Amino acid sequence: MRLTNMAEITGTLIMLHMRYLHDVSKEFKMLDIVGFIDPAMTGEKGCGSATSRPRSIKDRLISASPNQIFLLPYNA
Repeated sequence: MRLTNMAEITGTLIMLHMRYLHDVSKEFKMLDIVGFIDPAMTGEKGCGSATSRPRSIKDRLISASPNQIFLLPYNA
């Protein structure tokens, strides 16, 4: 409802949507093509220091398969 009404969304809603996308990607055997980055590690509020957030993203990208696409939500 919040998405369809263009209302502000929470981190929990972002996580639920990412979980759905993960399940669909798994069903279609696309997990080697599509990767996900935990929004709890990248958001501006309550997610570590300004240096730990980019380091978390870098570490995840280093572990990626070649040509893998990542969904990286950012909840400011």
